[in-house]
Amino acid sequence: MSLAVADFNLDGIPDIASANIMANSASVLQGAGGGAFHAETLYDVAGQPAALVAARVLSAQQPDLVVAGQVGRVSVLINATR
Repeated sequence: MSLAVADFNLDGIPDIASANIMANSASVLQGAGGGAFHAETLYDVAGQPAALVAARVLSAQQPDLVVAGQVGRVSVLINATR
């Protein structure tokens, strides 16, 4: 449903996060460089996630992942995407 691009693990290579509405999860694919990505890591989130954004919630340097669900729920993955 939604994608976000950020350097979640602070290695200087962009990573991709996606909201997976049917699986009630968010996926993060760590960038491997050269346009390639490592296998996805799944994170359980609440409420049929329809949108997500990379934002610095607690850390001034590392982006966290904020996921909004269709049923009014919000999940915040703090440093979970390293």
